[in-house]
Amino acid sequence: LKFDFRLYGIRNELDAGIRGHFEQAHEQRINGESGNSHTGVIRDDEIRIGKAFSAFIQNRFFLGEQIRITPGIRLEKFSYDRNISRTRVKDEDGNFVPTDVDLRSNDALFELIPGLGISYIPSNSFTLFVGAYRGFAPPRIKDAISITDGGSEAVSVQLDAEESLNLELGTRTELFPAYQWKLHYFSWTSKIRLFQLLNPEERYQICQKLIKVKLAIKVLKEF
Repeated sequence: LKFDFRLYGIRNELDAGIRGHFEQAHEQRINGESGNSHTGVIRDDEIRIGKAFSAFIQNRFFLGEQIRITPGIRLEKFSYDRNISRTRVKDEDGNFVPTDVDLRSNDALFELIPGLGISYIPSNSFTLFVGAYRGFAPPRIKDAISITDGGSEAVSVQLDAEESLNLELGTRTELFPAYQWKLHYFSWTSKIRLFQLLNPEERYQICQKLIKVKLAIKVLKEF
């Protein structure tokens, strides 16, 4: 949805929308007797389901003809299920044997993702822009729901989503007729939470920060 209006003499452009997403993965591991086998013994069999719903709203403020400020926010909800029908279960001798099971677990995440962009347009051939916004990625379902107790239980380890802070600064300009130049600086700081289950009594979480900087120059020619 898009809506243009004026408030206290300032032109506004409001954008809003919603989106739904569904995915399902059926994964099997089949061990054959040779490298070119077409069939074999099913060692692992599971179905993973992910359901996502998001809604966003942003408003662009036009401060005169040269400055535009655009704050926005997105809401994300991601729910997931892991249904395991066959896996390796530890027997009395301590060996892991492929066994038919019925292990089920589920969990959900809810995130608010803000962002802000500012652009300065002193002329039709020059634009300066800056922006800051959060990034979000849900955890892998196989990592978020783990098999424990020798293959007899599936539990959610309540793994957090991957988060990032993204900063950008750039300019677009036409220095020569028919040529557009774009200089773009991008900084990405990511906070990744990795969860590893060593045994039912011992759990630890690793937090890692990654910083990625990108400097790009793009030249576009109009024909």
